[in-house]
Amino acid sequence: MVLAEENNAANDDFHKLKLMNFSILSVLLIPFGNIIFPTIFFLLHKSNRHVNSLGRRILSIQILSTFLLSAMAIGLFFIIGRGGGAIPLPVPIIYFMYTTVNIIIVIHTSMAIDKNKQILKFFPNLI
Repeated sequence: MVLAEENNAANDDFHKLKLMNFSILSVLLIPFGNIIFPTIFFLLHKSNRHVNSLGRRILSIQILSTFLLSAMAIGLFFIIGRGGGAIPLPVPIIYFMYTTVNIIIVIHTSMAIDKNKQILKFFPNLI
């Protein structure tokens, strides 16, 4: 009976972790949603062992990738020129590529969580 309760608790932990992972997809509708919603979810559930450990890695990846995207977009803006106040064409292309990579990362991370593997261990843990 105790083993079944522990198994249910572990499944609930992984379910919460997957919800946090899928909240990254909010970047498709809301800029910086890939940081805002997972951070809120993390803060609400950081007492959960799996969310606390693996959630930190998920947030670190999103913070690092968002910072790099912003730096690239600002750099392109200054390199290509202001274009009469318009946003240079490569900026939306970079954002589209960024969201595509985010979708791939979410799918990969979700499959790793299902298989109980370590997720994206090659990324630094910033938090």
